Amino acid sequence: MEINNLINFAAQCNTEESARQLFDKLEEAFPQEDSPLKGLVKTNPDYGLENGMAAASFELSRLINNQYATTIKPYICGADLKVHVYLVHFLDGNGFGSRRWNTVDECDITLEPGKWETTDGWLVAITRTAVDLHANLMMSVGVPEASAYSIANESWNKG
Repeated sequence: MEINNLINFAAQCNTEESARQLFDKLEEAFPQEDSPLKGLVKTNPDYGLENGMAAASFELSRLINNQYATTIKPYICGADLKVHVYLVHFLDGNGFGSRRWNTVDECDITLEPGKWETTDGWLVAITRTAVDLHANLMMSVGVPEASAYSIANESWNKG
């Protein structure tokens, strides 16, 4: 999907109904079928009005283990489109069933479309960032860099 088309559509949205339509467009822009996002768990769908402008977001996560997950969160409000990529720590060790979790501070990265014209190209950079966070987590506990990247890439490529 053309990023400018998504942003231009969002800029025209100012009702609850148009916020729902914007959410649908955001889902189209970040597809899970036949993309680097294949196999991720979608949670926390959200849309509505923020300061009179339509806003939409959702989270796509890959469980690393019952302690950690890597999450990609596309967000759009008006002409502001960004993606947060972060590492979630499940404090009670119950994975997606956890009731207590937090975001690892140094592992919360915000990406803007910048030079990308389509979301297809941007998805490559977004998933590369998620793989980096996954590999860095493993390296922080002593896994050698080559092994950490091999494992992280395999996890993300299996879909």
